[in-house]
Amino acid sequence: MPKVKRVRTAKQLANDERLRTRKKSERDEVATVEEPVVEEVQKETDLEALQRQVNELMESQALTHAALLKAQGSTPQQGSTPQVNQRGNLTGVFEKYVLSPERYPSPIDRLALEPRLAPLAFPINYHLEYSYSVRQYDTKQGINTQEPEFLITLWRNVLDDETQKVIKRYKARRLVFHEDPQAAMVIAHDNNIQIDAEDEVTFLNEMRYIRVKAWLFDFFWPKAAQPAQRIREEVIGNQLVEVVTVNSLDSADLTQQLDSISKKL
Repeated sequence: MPKVKRVRTAKQLANDERLRTRKKSERDEVATVEEPVVEEVQKETDLEALQRQVNELMESQALTHAALLKAQGSTPQQGSTPQVNQRGNLTGVFEKYVLSPERYPSPIDRLALEPRLAPLAFPINYHLEYSYSVRQYDTKQGINTQEPEFLITLWRNVLDDETQKVIKRYKARRLVFHEDPQAAMVIAHDNNIQIDAEDEVTFLNEMRYIRVKAWLFDFFWPKAAQPAQRIREEVIGNQLVEVVTVNSLDSADLTQQLDSISKKL
């Protein structure tokens, strides 16, 4: 008996179309690339970009420090540049300047021979100490930074009345400062010293010596207190104005201060 072909109703045809659409959608989902892999690759790319920005920042800072001073070609120590971890945070140690102690000689022996100190019998009545260390701190960005720190201590000798030998000392003054090429250039400018771009080490050593010498001389010969300037009113150009008297020495000092501020900026 021949089979009779049944005619499918519109409802059945619509149901068949839904089934075909569902199967096609399932096949498309299987063929789709997993999204987490794309996100991970994108995350790694972002970390690489951040690391590159950090490296560029460090290079830019180094170039700024050496803008007027030619680098000596010293080899940077391992771990001197911060890195970026997997979480995108900066880690590591940044050595702001060369940390080798040989780079920073003691100014003590030279200071003791300064002619101006001779009337004080300086080597007999006083004693200078020089100390070098590495200052370590964390910046606001979480970067562990290291830089040279210098300590100068002036001791007053107490002599025995009979033997004239030192029996004890007491601390008279103390100076703590850090390596700062920008400040060195300001000191050179204020003292009319030519900035040597060919020998950075010698230039910075000389600027540190001048800084310590000025600190020491200020202890023995402090600047006299300047009297307060009196302000008075005068009529100048048909206008009542406030006037102060400035002598030529004050003008020179004011010009030097303005030059120093401009140099710092």
